[in-house]
Amino acid sequence: MATYEDITKDENGDNFTAETFLSNFRRANTRWWDDSNGSNNCSWVFRGHQDASWKLVPSAFRDLEKNSLRPLIEKIKTQPTFQSEWFLKCSEEHKAASYAYTACYLAIRDFHQLSLEVGLTEELAELNDPFSLAGTNIRTYGNKEYYKFCALQIVGLAQHHGIPTPFLDWTRKPEVAVHFASQLDENSKHEDLAVYALKMGNKFTPFAPGRGPAGILKCYTRNSKGERFRLPFLMKLDAPAKNSYLAAQHGIFTLVKSLESLFDTGTCSSLEESIANMDGIEEPILKKFILRKGERRNLRKLLDREGLTEAHLKPSFDSISNFVKSRWNY
Repeated sequence: MATYEDITKDENGDNFTAETFLSNFRRANTRWWDDSNGSNNCSWVFRGHQDASWKLVPSAFRDLEKNSLRPLIEKIKTQPTFQSEWFLKCSEEHKAASYAYTACYLAIRDFHQLSLEVGLTEELAELNDPFSLAGTNIRTYGNKEYYKFCALQIVGLAQHHGIPTPFLDWTRKPEVAVHFASQLDENSKHEDLAVYALKMGNKFTPFAPGRGPAGILKCYTRNSKGERFRLPFLMKLDAPAKNSYLAAQHGIFTLVKSLESLFDTGTCSSLEESIANMDGIEEPILKKFILRKGERRNLRKLLDREGLTEAHLKPSFDSISNFVKSRWNY
């Protein structure tokens, strides 16, 4: 059986309606719980996409030609770091990856500095000069420097406020993922939507001392034969007390296990591609549920009735105002 599965129909073989779609994602649904060993454990996490065609690729590394970091990338290309004789001899793929990683790092640093300046955070994150990293070849630092950067609390905070990062954010509450998938704007209202369910595994281990920072965990699962497999992503744990959105959304982060494919090919492999290529696991560990675009408004009405709104999941007066105005459209 494939490790990745697309699901477009309900148990009766009919296309999902808003009601039957949402029924899959009520937290008590037995499909997400494993009580075989008496633990009554839910090992699944969920993520919603407004457009079902979007891949599971972190925002910092999506389509580097159209990425929201593109204006920053164009600016940093002219920096002396990227005009060195050594760098100019690198492959175009390596150059593209270096630009993207440096731009991401710089964006996080700027977010951090301004957050400190206006008093919204007190975290003194250790962020090196991104150009010094690039100047000595980011890749020579290997994954250790990348993990150290990703472990910072400020990176998760930036992710939740629109800064592109190496993370994908997920939620332990499936109905929260449905809310984010249902969001309605000019770009998404004509598209099918999707909710992903990811089985995180049954064993999580930190890196050995000196190999990686605390808070970044390796994830493993087992097949029916008891064979253990390492999953193609890492998990990041942040303190919800320092991130109100993370707390409200019951969120966790996954990150790309390695940047090697980015430097080798100039593109970041999607999580569904990485999982689909795994052998030895007999059941899907990534499921993609797709709802037709015509059901989006009905879905939003149902979520509204259940108290799953932007105002509840991003608590602020701006969120309340945005939600009140959005309700006028359905």
